[in-house]
Amino acid sequence: MNTMQFLMAILNWLQADPSHLVVAASAIAAVIPTPNPATPWGKAYRVLDALALNVMHAKETGVNVTSVAEEVATLLAAKQATAVPAVVGAPIPATPQH
Repeated sequence: MNTMQFLMAILNWLQADPSHLVVAASAIAAVIPTPNPATPWGKAYRVLDALALNVMHAKETGVNVTSVAEEVATLLAAKQATAVPAVVGAPIPATPQH
């Protein structure tokens, strides 16, 4: 199969059912990183997102893992700081000895 036959096969596949266009656009949009919207490629990418039915925030760019780890550490430190301290002089529960 040469390049022209391959491209014709893709064109025939897209013409067979219009929903294939959404599938193809979704696959391409999922693989390609989101470009800067001010560039020409960014404007073309908006059209690709529309064809893929990615509306509003359907495709997020991701979460900064470092900031999530820092936030978890901050929350844990705050929880430990507000924990009720043990009463001084309270009896320590006996632990079973083996």
